Amino acid sequence: MEQFYAFWSQYPKKVGFKTTRDLFMSLSAEQKVKAVESIGLHVELWKKEGRESKFIPYPYSWISGERFEDEIELPTGVKNGKFSVNQYITKKFAEGVDGSVTPEVFGDLHGKIYPLLRRA
Repeated sequence: MEQFYAFWSQYPKKVGFKTTRDLFMSLSAEQKVKAVESIGLHVELWKKEGRESKFIPYPYSWISGERFEDEIELPTGVKNGKFSVNQYITKKFAEGVDGSVTPEVFGDLHGKIYPLLRRA
């Protein structure tokens, strides 16, 4: 249930809680992880695109359409307020740093995560 709340807390359109929760709980463990990990990228992309709320899918539709499997093409540079995958990773990492992660560990993580995001 914790994974669902991690997903729900990030989703910008809070509608259909019960049906979305039930659908989420029916996903495989791998799909749940993908949903939680990928929703942040989707939300950031929607924000950077300036997407109106009416064009953001309901969370139930997002899950049932397996949108966590989408290939997200993020902007490659910082033009007009847009960001690169590298900047996204750096920003998200910095938000979660509590002083216990060294730059060396970050570099190692970045080397593993960045190629995965480029394929996603």
